[in-house]
Amino acid sequence: MPGYSKQQQLSQSVKDKPEPKKKLAISQKPRRSIKKGKKTTEWETTRRTLNNRFYAVQIERCELNIPQHHNGIAIAYAHAKKRNELQPGELIRVAKSCQGCHEWIEYHVGKPEMQRIIDEAINKRPTAVNKILLAPIQSRT
Repeated sequence: MPGYSKQQQLSQSVKDKPEPKKKLAISQKPRRSIKKGKKTTEWETTRRTLNNRFYAVQIERCELNIPQHHNGIAIAYAHAKKRNELQPGELIRVAKSCQGCHEWIEYHVGKPEMQRIIDEAINKRPTAVNKILLAPIQSRT
């Protein structure tokens, strides 16, 4: 290629070559997606209801206020027990907690203390608010 330096000619010849195609292993199969289980579906329905109820009573901040408190950062729901130990109907007994408080009660205190902290936060609410938040969820059957 006249008028081009050797470097430009080399880079142009490299660009002209097609990239080699990658070979797939014979044993590769498309991945199957895992379907949602009963617990996940139940929690999604409960969470949707809780979001509406907490919004209605204007609870938007962490209710725990323990030393590891990070007010306003990653607000989520904290249960009084581990999720796999919850009985039917206990899924709705939650307190709003920030990331720091939730992590602290989840991993740094014992189960009885975790339950006490959540129950204490729930009991601090006015009775009228708890009537709204803890009302059973009507199933759509």
